[in-house]
Amino acid sequence: MKYTSYVNVFQGQGELDLPKPEGIAAKWFFIKAGTGNTSPAAMLPFGAMSVAPYSGGYPTGYGDHYPNSFSRPRHFEEGKKLYGFAHIQQSGTGAIGYYYNYLLVTPRYPASALLRLPEEEAATPGYYTCKLEDITCELTASARVALHKYTFAQEKGEIVIDLSHNDLHYPGLKPARCAVISARKTGEDTLLVTLRHAGIFLYFALRGENIALVDDHTARVSAGKGENLLAVAVSLRSEEKAMKALWEVGSFEETKKAAEETWEAALSTIEIETRDEKLREIFYSNLYHSLIKPADWAGESFIFPGDGPFFTDFATFWDMYKTALPLIFLLYKEEGEDIVESLLKTGEALGELPNSIGLNDQ
Repeated sequence: MKYTSYVNVFQGQGELDLPKPEGIAAKWFFIKAGTGNTSPAAMLPFGAMSVAPYSGGYPTGYGDHYPNSFSRPRHFEEGKKLYGFAHIQQSGTGAIGYYYNYLLVTPRYPASALLRLPEEEAATPGYYTCKLEDITCELTASARVALHKYTFAQEKGEIVIDLSHNDLHYPGLKPARCAVISARKTGEDTLLVTLRHAGIFLYFALRGENIALVDDHTARVSAGKGENLLAVAVSLRSEEKAMKALWEVGSFEETKKAAEETWEAALSTIEIETRDEKLREIFYSNLYHSLIKPADWAGESFIFPGDGPFFTDFATFWDMYKTALPLIFLLYKEEGEDIVESLLKTGEALGELPNSIGLNDQ
């Protein structure tokens, strides 16, 4: 049995398809948003790095929804057209407007429109693909590195990277921008970028053939006909750690295969017995989305020193402590222990736990 074959990565996105309420149900107030809050990002289980198609839609940067907290969402006219592909997405919650969708990457031709509708969209755990015009776009990721592969059908293409991009960008919204602290080339094909946003520093290392800085906020890779690769690594600690991750990642195909194998192992912790293939898809798709957050940034804490566990991005504790976290503690012992240790260290560092509580006593 191949567990990943039952995962619908796109589950949990778009508007809810519920029957029209009748009787007493017609009087109920729909207190929650009528949309799903997941992203089709390519990533690993609990992966710090993710990379996903970006339209600017609420709440993950994918889709065509304006913000909404109840009933049916409004849709913007541009629909699900993409600006490109961004890094680090939220999943599972709404109303969060910080720390997501960095470094917008746009494969294009000089005459390409700003927004283009993705065609032939498909995704499996750890992999996403679509076509923008005649450009085949493929994404995969390791724990700290996103790999882009763009196959151009024509000459004179380019891959543009908006270094200060983050957040959402639905129509009428003026998005906040990251402060680009530094951006410099370190070799013919490598670039280091340090960003600061809402008090957090992020360090990115990029590799692409003949990558160049256009200005303080933009980089570009000249793309020829055929395959063109871009790698983007991230660290919360230093440029050196980002660059180290960049050079340790394998090829696109190796990384894609490793991602599939990692997801296969994670999903195999539960085997259900049913002849209903649709039920099997629903189950493993939900299990898949339950393992997206929190994110494992081991050795990358910006709150306390050391190279130990550091899980963050909990997608609101009140949504997780009685749902996803018990599942993780039950089935994923190592990750569960690391979550608890990193929370205790964070609490101690922020002065929210008594000094008498030591990790060695837990």
